[in-house]
Amino acid sequence: MQITFEEDALDAIAERAIARGTGARGLRAIMEELLQSIMYEIPSKKDEIGGVVITRAVVTDGALPTYLP
Repeated sequence: MQITFEEDALDAIAERAIARGTGARGLRAIMEELLQSIMYEIPSKKDEIGGVVITRAVVTDGALPTYLP
């Protein structure tokens, strides 16, 4: 299983951290918030999903990530 963050997604995560005025712990909280639903969904579909792609829309708009076979 591989998780990939598009460069725009990483920029959006950094922008969110800067807007919150947070350091490493704040960045960790942003990542946990972003990946929480994925962490719960993946184990039940581990045989169907080979990877996950996180886009800017996932970070900024709450869009669903792209699941790869």
